[in-house]
Amino acid sequence: MIEGPPRFTWARECRNDSTCSLGEVRLLWELATELQSFEQFPDHVVAHIIKTNSNAENAETVCCRWLIGADGAKGVVRKQLGLAFQGETRDTEHLLVGDIHVKGLKGNYLHMWGDFATKAVSLRPTESGDDNFMLVAGGRDQGDVQKLINDREAFLKFIHDVTNRTDIEFGEFSWVSDYRANIRMVDKFGVGRVFLAGDAAHVHSPSGGQGMNSSVQDAAQSLLDTYSEERVPVIAEMLEQTTKLLNKTMSVKRDADDTSAWDRRGALLQLGVNYRWSSIVVDERISPTGGGRTNPSDAYGEVGGEIRAGDRAPDAPALVHANDVDKSTSLFQIYGASYHTVLLFTADIDVITPALDTLTRYPAGTTRCVVILPAGTCPIPAVSGVEYVLLDKEGHAYMGYAVPAGTSTVVIVRPDGVIGGIVLGVEGLRRTSQIDGKSRSNTRGEKRAQMVTERPVERKTPE
Repeated sequence: MIEGPPRFTWARECRNDSTCSLGEVRLLWELATELQSFEQFPDHVVAHIIKTNSNAENAETVCCRWLIGADGAKGVVRKQLGLAFQGETRDTEHLLVGDIHVKGLKGNYLHMWGDFATKAVSLRPTESGDDNFMLVAGGRDQGDVQKLINDREAFLKFIHDVTNRTDIEFGEFSWVSDYRANIRMVDKFGVGRVFLAGDAAHVHSPSGGQGMNSSVQDAAQSLLDTYSEERVPVIAEMLEQTTKLLNKTMSVKRDADDTSAWDRRGALLQLGVNYRWSSIVVDERISPTGGGRTNPSDAYGEVGGEIRAGDRAPDAPALVHANDVDKSTSLFQIYGASYHTVLLFTADIDVITPALDTLTRYPAGTTRCVVILPAGTCPIPAVSGVEYVLLDKEGHAYMGYAVPAGTSTVVIVRPDGVIGGIVLGVEGLRRTSQIDGKSRSNTRGEKRAQMVTERPVERKTPE
């Protein structure tokens, strides 16, 4: 599998209280703004918010088509939806976390003493570049947690006892807190027109470093009607993986030969996360009717093996523009967050023309068509409706998507970068495109565009 720079080149860094653009969509974010409650209606949501300005609170209502709660584990949205946060809290396993000023310690390394099966201290330099370090301390033999938090001298003695370093000067704590692992998730990621993402939908131990990537995948998932169906099994597997690592981390001895608690390879890279079981995934290479698996299995997957519908779409570099051989691109530069990319692996104009006709049944702007010619093929005439005609000069695309030479295959890549369908001809494409707008064609990208072009967000300040 060929991988290159990050696929989401459409991402933008947004700072302060302002606006920025994400493709054709304008984004607005506001500071000092709190969601109080919301009401759902058949075609919209009304959010009641409080804006704080110069110590004054002003109530406003916002009328929008959809509401996404990314307001954390204690947020308003999940609670008002009435969704239970199922799981456990590890009350017997405490870690003390905070920032502390340290002198006499190199600032370009992570430092660790002891083990969490007994007592441990970890210090990691922060991005501030000075003597500020992030502290993680604790273990099953750490003693009275509240005393360590409330008594600075007792905490410093704990640190000295574990590190056995008299040459290090520990200064003031910037902050310190008691952390207990919460391992919880909802059983569905939305109700009606209101959805959850990130910590609002799932929390877990930091073991394995899965949190941010999982939350970004929540945000990127593009088919709202199958959002819960696809994300719940993935997050359940993520909680299982991170909990196994937590258990190992809290029990392994420093002098033990077992290093599995620190292994972050394989599935934890998340490159194998897939939705092969999804009810809307179509794969005619697996089944003549196009259906995938009926039950979730191996949601984290493994990198390698033949690509299937429901998998993460791989990149393919060195794609040469058929009419300009000096100009090249890659699939990651073509995919976007507001449209489906339809890859036509064929040089047969009798396949391309009816495929384009089929795509006209989708709402305007929701699909982009790319023809990929096998290496050694003569350029085809320009075809109206095709975004790019590309020559797979080095064979990466045909190899990465497992398309045999001399055959015609259609691959549909969703806005979230997942392969939504692999069909073997125009008939398969017609069958997938005939599904009503509540599923395949009803993407967040389409809905985002509708919010901007058809119905602006309405804001009102109560009189």
